[in-house]
Order: sequence, then structure tokens, then C-alpha cells
Amino acid sequence: MTITAEYLRSRLDYDPEAGIFRWKPVPGAIKWNAMRSGNIAGSKNGKGYIYITLDGRAYRAHRLAWLYVFGQMPKFEIDHIDRCRDNNRISNLQDVQSLVNVLNRTVAPSASGIDGVRRRQSKTGAKWYAKFGNKHLGSFDTLDAAIAARKSAVESYFAAPLEAAS
Repeated sequence: MTITAEYLRSRLDYDPEAGIFRWKPVPGAIKWNAMRSGNIAGSKNGKGYIYITLDGRAYRAHRLAWLYVFGQMPKFEIDHIDRCRDNNRISNLQDVQSLVNVLNRTVAPSASGIDGVRRRQSKTGAKWYAKFGNKHLGSFDTLDAAIAARKSAVESYFAAPLEAAS
């Protein structure tokens, strides 16, 4: 069963300013209401995301926040703008394609200092490798060449939707 905004709103209250869900009372469920009604819903998983279980199915709270406010599930992925996985304020959430979400992640610094550009030792000496998303852009003899390839891929990816819209 796919959850609807109407059903979600009947079970939970959502505060878009705080990003918090609270359980609503269930008619006739005296024991449940005494334990849960008005309490904050959900729990944090090992990766820092909040999950809420409704009717035996676990949902990510940030996706439920989107459904609650906009009346439909997001088309793509929900990105936490501030990178804080448990900050589910509606102003901190955006519906983005996977690659945009990946670009907003926190990554460990590489030897190059540039995301997507790595140095690897090979039999013939050190080479610089560049990638964008899951696409390998090639191996390069110099750091500058690898950075230029990465920059070009990023610019062309983000320019394509703009050209299509005009």
C-alpha cells in the first residue's frame, strides 16, 4: 500500500518549522494514546536518518515531510541542504535528482583537494584520474588536466538542463 497525504495527516502532526512529527491520538485506542499520543514520532538509524513506522512499514521522515506539505511523494531524492540528516525542516529539504544529491554530500578530502580527482600509482608512474558521478572521465599525466576534465563535465551536466529549458 502506498501511503497518502490524507492518511499521513490523520496519523501524524508535522511542524515544518521544527521538522518534527508527533503522533496523533487514535480513536478507541486508549492504551496506545496514553503511551504515544503527542510524543515525537520516529527513531534515528545508524546513518543518522529518522525513520517512522506506520502500519508495519518504515518510512524516511524527510520523505514523509515532503508528502505532508506538498501532498505527493517527491519525484526524485530528498536532499538535506545543510547536510544534517536529522534536520527535517521543510525549508532544509529539496527534491533533486540523484547526481545533485551526491554532489551535496560531505566527502573525505583527496590528495588533489578536488572532489572526483584522485592520484593513483601505476606501473608507469603516478596518474591522475577524474570522475563525475559514476562516469570515469579518464586518466591524466597532470593534476591540472584532471581538474579541467572534471570541471568541464560538471559545467556541461548543469548547462544541459538550462539549454533544454530555453
